Amino acid sequence: MSAPASRAPDITVLEPVDWPIADVWALIGTFGALARWHPRVTACELIGDGIGSERRVTLGDWHAVERLEALDPDAHMLEYLMTDCARTILIGVRGRMRLDSTGPDRCTFTWTAWLPNPAPEGLEEFLRAYYPQRIAHLRAALDASAASLNA
Repeated sequence: MSAPASRAPDITVLEPVDWPIADVWALIGTFGALARWHPRVTACELIGDGIGSERRVTLGDWHAVERLEALDPDAHMLEYLMTDCARTILIGVRGRMRLDSTGPDRCTFTWTAWLPNPAPEGLEEFLRAYYPQRIAHLRAALDASAASLNA
């Protein structure tokens, strides 16, 4: 189930990534492989396959469960819904990660979110800070993979 087309996202974060879109998608496009680029993930278990599958993520001393709502490799888009979380403020957040090519070695990462209604106090501010940090981790993972290939 996708976010309502008639409802604009509550949060949109756009960040440039100086990597080819195919390289970036290779990291984020596999729903159950969050640990490849998110350094705080200590475990990620995928349950099921395709739309409706869940990833159960452990991040140090807390956990989250996200359900895959949409996946479009051609459009470089993945959408998920937070169904359970130790940080209860996040339950009900629907997120969409999308990549758009802006050149042969550059793309834009757009992370949008629809918040539950009513949104818990502080949630919007938390996500506006959280998403750029995670995109920075993605860049670091890409840089580390290039460094290991050149070593």
